[in-house]
Amino acid sequence: MAGRIKAILFDLDGTLVDTIEDIAAAFSAALAEEGLAPATVAETKSVVGRGLVNALRGLLEIRNHPVSEERFTELFHIMYTYYEEHPVVYSKPFDGMIDLVRGFQDTHRLGVISNKDHELTLRIVSELMGDVPWSVVRGMNEEYPRKPDVGAFTPFMKKMDLRLEEMLLIGDSEVDYQSARGANMDVILVSWGFRPREALAALEGAHIVDSVEELKEAMYALQ
Repeated sequence: MAGRIKAILFDLDGTLVDTIEDIAAAFSAALAEEGLAPATVAETKSVVGRGLVNALRGLLEIRNHPVSEERFTELFHIMYTYYEEHPVVYSKPFDGMIDLVRGFQDTHRLGVISNKDHELTLRIVSELMGDVPWSVVRGMNEEYPRKPDVGAFTPFMKKMDLRLEEMLLIGDSEVDYQSARGANMDVILVSWGFRPREALAALEGAHIVDSVEELKEAMYALQ
């Protein structure tokens, strides 16, 4: 399929893979150290999207439970260690997403862009979608900034030798929307992710889809 869009980049959490229960379990391991109740799925959904450090800070704010920076570092280590050891206990690709991605593998370059730690991103993608021929899989590390900074797309431009306007971003959050807008990229937001549909609908001009079939049609329409 020849067209303007040469590459398709997918957000990981909430777009390709339902990771929320494993993330909530990791947060719960840290909260337990403070004598707090386990993190709920709803709480976890409300704080994810800008990296696990910011997510844990947000969760402690929701619980109205301030801690010192030293203690926060300890809690983050507990949470992250737990998540490293249990990254795919409950996580699984959303129904239909692997087939959708594979439908574009012969015509487009494929990538995963996540604000999750890079090593965790690689592991989750490898274990759950490792047979997909990804051109680039990138999480967060010190080499590149996280979304919505346009610099997050630098490794994709370099490896794929493409311009940003030749890429399409598929995501599920305001962060993905802001990332694409800042990079002058097309973006499609899925409503089955971690953010309420009404929050996505409040974004000016946001293109939102409610099913994998709608997503497929929207992707073809942009070619």
